[in-house]
Amino acid sequence: MHNLMRSSRDRPRVGGSRRATLRSPMKDTPSMTSIAEALGVASNHHQAGNLAEAERIYRHILTLEPRHAEAHKNLGIALCEQGKLAEAIASYRLALALKPDYAEAHNNLGIALWNQGKLTEAIACYCQALDLKPNLVEAHHNLGNALYEQLLLEEAAACYRQALALTPDDPMAHNNLGNVLFDQGKVTEAIACFRQALALKPDDVHAHAGLGLALLRAGDLSRGFTEYEWRWKVKQFEQQCAGLILPQPFWDGSELNGGTILLYAEQGFGTTIQFIRYAPLVARRGGRVIVACQPELIRLLSSVAGTAQVVSEREPLPDFDLHAPLLSLPRIIGTTLETIPSQCPYLSPPESSSVKVEATPDVKLKVGIVWAGLPIHRNDRNRSCPLSYFLELAELPGVAVYSLQKQPRAAGLGEVTPGMAVNNLSDQIGDWADTAAAICQLDLVLTVDTGVAHLAGALGRPVWVLLPHVGVDWRWMDGREDSPWYPSMKLFRQKAPGDWPSVFARVSAELQTLLGSYSKIKNSPF
Repeated sequence: MHNLMRSSRDRPRVGGSRRATLRSPMKDTPSMTSIAEALGVASNHHQAGNLAEAERIYRHILTLEPRHAEAHKNLGIALCEQGKLAEAIASYRLALALKPDYAEAHNNLGIALWNQGKLTEAIACYCQALDLKPNLVEAHHNLGNALYEQLLLEEAAACYRQALALTPDDPMAHNNLGNVLFDQGKVTEAIACFRQALALKPDDVHAHAGLGLALLRAGDLSRGFTEYEWRWKVKQFEQQCAGLILPQPFWDGSELNGGTILLYAEQGFGTTIQFIRYAPLVARRGGRVIVACQPELIRLLSSVAGTAQVVSEREPLPDFDLHAPLLSLPRIIGTTLETIPSQCPYLSPPESSSVKVEATPDVKLKVGIVWAGLPIHRNDRNRSCPLSYFLELAELPGVAVYSLQKQPRAAGLGEVTPGMAVNNLSDQIGDWADTAAAICQLDLVLTVDTGVAHLAGALGRPVWVLLPHVGVDWRWMDGREDSPWYPSMKLFRQKAPGDWPSVFARVSAELQTLLGSYSKIKNSPF
């Protein structure tokens, strides 16, 4: 979880009387004063979160004054905030039909379209709003968010800076600019933005979580993991992890004295694999450790020392006394960059695996490849790589390439030119334990930033991870070719956005060096 942006709509403002009740009934032909009173009452309800009542009053106003553009716009906001997007869009369009130069309505229409996934149309609305009203701060925010979603980072940063020029004390703009700078690799500047947001709004959960990720990427693990605990208060994360809210006490790191503790996954496969290394450290505190994880990981994680039981996160949980999410363990245990528990391997494949990696006698290096992660990942367009680059490696004499890619991206192998030496292992891989069994039969794993990178590292196998220039995950840090988490890992970074050619040029050169070393060893008289 990272880089959570917030949309900025112009909320209904109280106009006219602020009295809490509406005189009823309103006259059939109301004066503008009574309409203003009604708008004020509706706005009070709206700002108090009473959206259904606000909607009712807006609709009542519109039965009396159907051509009231502001009421249509405000009704649209109330509908949008209730998730009634189609109705909201209809209300905004009615407002604009009555008042085409209504900048706020264009902005709010953009938000509704954004929520429908119509990003291009949303951007057009924000731009129209700014053409009409260049100082409309909310539209600068929202245009920045839309451009950020398209990973147009320089353009998004310009929007947030314009918003800050208009409202320097806006914590949201500082936070959103911090997110962009983080993805650009400008971590020091990002940290400054998050801290400025917190100076203005000390309880800003987004800024705390963003600061946590930035500090982690900068190598300040102690403060980074402390700040990152705020993730649990970010609404999107809280909704995603709603099933993880448990009534038992949260573990504070004290001795367990024979008690049972539940450790549980909270994010993706790679994160679970990375932080399961802490289970043995927890067990040493004198307790019985139960791990709840993704079903696909159960067989694999059963090999972790110190775990008494590994269960599916989707099934009823066994009894336990205390709990902690895996990603909170570094903070609880007090991990710093110098004290990362980096001993590998801490995972091993089951002996019962039937996965077989076969090679002809002339093969010197068996290389497993993964070229793409899940397509739903926000940064997938940057972190995933065209398969064609990997296929060129299969042409190196003595190199055999094996695909560890799972569906749906494994379907790309169907486009491989006949005769290309790519061995598809996906049919043998049912879960992560099978993937581990395959990796342990390979000489090297070459992968983009996916869970397979963590798995190979956790198995202590040589793994080269290919990283994008944009949106690098915090755990790979900056300016280094190694990983403090995995001693057997080497990082290959893009030097510019989309620069896979130079990455693979370095990979190819190092593979040829490995091949040369293999030949020297094979031909040595000793």
